[in-house]
Amino acid sequence: MRFVRRFWPPAVILILFAVCGIVYSTVTPYRTAGILLSQRDAEGNPQQVADVGAPDERQHANYILRLQEGRGLPVLDPKDPELYENYQAHQPPLYYGIAAAVGRVVGSDLADPKGGLGLRLFSVLLGCLTICGIWSLVRWGSGRDLPAHCAALFGLMPMFVSLNSSISNDPLLFCLMTWSLAFLIKAVRDGFPWGPALAAGALAGLVILTKTTAVSMLPLFVAAGWPAWQSGRLKTGAWLGMIGLALAMAAPWWFRNLQVYGDPLAMNAFRASFTGSAQAAAFIEGFGAFGYWTQWVAWWTFRSLVGLFGYMDIPLFSGESSSTLYLAVLLPLGLVFAAGVLRRLVHEDQTGPIGEDETEEVPGFGLLLGVLLTVIILLFIQFNRTYFQGQARYLYPAVGPIAGFFGLGAAMIGRRAPWLTWGILLVGFVVLNMVAVSAIREGFPLRVLSG
Repeated sequence: MRFVRRFWPPAVILILFAVCGIVYSTVTPYRTAGILLSQRDAEGNPQQVADVGAPDERQHANYILRLQEGRGLPVLDPKDPELYENYQAHQPPLYYGIAAAVGRVVGSDLADPKGGLGLRLFSVLLGCLTICGIWSLVRWGSGRDLPAHCAALFGLMPMFVSLNSSISNDPLLFCLMTWSLAFLIKAVRDGFPWGPALAAGALAGLVILTKTTAVSMLPLFVAAGWPAWQSGRLKTGAWLGMIGLALAMAAPWWFRNLQVYGDPLAMNAFRASFTGSAQAAAFIEGFGAFGYWTQWVAWWTFRSLVGLFGYMDIPLFSGESSSTLYLAVLLPLGLVFAAGVLRRLVHEDQTGPIGEDETEEVPGFGLLLGVLLTVIILLFIQFNRTYFQGQARYLYPAVGPIAGFFGLGAAMIGRRAPWLTWGILLVGFVVLNMVAVSAIREGFPLRVLSG
């Protein structure tokens, strides 16, 4: 009975996430030409695109196709006449190798506009594992069930479901980063035993082999030594072994990039290939620095954190009241998140009384969440200083910390009526997904080019 009480809430969340992910996977076009109604040319005509569905999905699929055809790892060439088809060629290979194998097993023909569903469902499975990671890291860090249940609910955010319903290396990135953080928190809690420490390091190494964003894990690993050292439980060997294992696993890929591109992260080739994207300087010139960062970067990012689908072209809410509706969702969510952050800043744990099999919060739990979230935000800001990319998908690698603070805040606010709080949040996220499915079903047919 105790087992059922603990695990039925995340089980409900996983079932709902899987159902929503399957629906998103089936209603989003794949390798289908279309138009973007929010982006128009000088004559006012909608911009035509070769693939109107999930962002960059076509290019990720092309990388997988190349591996399936036995043509080896691609190389990003800014002068490639087929650069549009190959601009993900600089990405580390882990996801694409796994996806190529999965695609063969499920019989996905990724060149066919009807052949993407199998690998999209593989992404849904990775999303389920990410939610399990969110629940685990908050349960291990807070020592209690309710914050973990509330944090896992964040996995039902429509945009997060959408990102985990497309062919991309992002779902594997989210999954591995979340679990690496979870094992790191477990290591800090238990005084850095070798098992959790090496698990965290190995997962971080796999993350770096999935996407360059994963270098954000390294400052987190360094910071993890502080709370363990303060408590007098730091085992230096395990801590250094964790960091060394992650670096050792990443080293071959970095060395390969150094030989191919001249820098370990292939950033020079990426920048040269990204010159056609919207430049921040043009927006700042037209709207001023304050207008750019508030009206463009912040507003687009906050809306896409909840739901802004396709190539940022299908809003969750449309019409004259869309901004009001977005704010009606964002403000409560933001207040809950802020409550979780503020309680950690003042070192107070007010998530309710400790129940059976529950423990005190791990020292430094809030610090570890905050470090990873801060590093991801700083990388996002730096990127938007050069290119306008007000997209929350660049922040979702920190879904563990975001959901963690959200769960801690929800548990603190609802500590006197915990299950009522959890139920209200659950219903709210279900309604948001119903609205999102309706928006996608209506939005994509208007943008798909026939014939």
